[in-house]
This record gives sequence, C-alpha cells and structure tokens, in this order.
Amino acid sequence: MVLRRYEDRVRRIDVHLSDQVGHKASHDDKSCTIEVHRDGSELIVVAHQDSFMEQAVRGAVHKLKRALDHAFAKEAEPDHRRDHH
Repeated sequence: MVLRRYEDRVRRIDVHLSDQVGHKASHDDKSCTIEVHRDGSELIVVAHQDSFMEQAVRGAVHKLKRALDHAFAKEAEPDHRRDHH
C-alpha cells in the first residue's frame, strides 16, 4: 500500500468519492479526493477526476504518493543539513 511507509506519521485519512452526473456517462464526472491529516502539520489534499471511478481513485492515490514523498522529504531537509554541518 502507498501509505504503509508513512503510517506512523499519519493520524487520519479521509476519502471522498463523487459522481457528478449519477447514472449517465460523462467525461471526467467521477471524482476522488483524499485528505491526509498529520499531527502538527498541514493537511495534504489531492484530487483526481476521470470518466471511471477506479481511474479517479488510482489517479488520486498516485498524486497522494507524490505529495507525501515531497512533504516528508521537505520536512527531513533541515535535519539532513544540520547533521552535515
């Protein structure tokens, strides 16, 4: 799972799925929004829209992985610089 390596740093995850048009087929009408709540840090929110719900979820998870990698790497930067001075 994408979040396994961050599970000790994440407090809560909310996933919101929506279908804007309901039973009708439409372009990019399915949406997945994922919110990651961390203790003492900014909320991370990603969203992806697609024609199929499965693709909307996959797209949001892919964006979430990049956002978490970036956020946690950014947080580790000061520690890394301090260790080398």
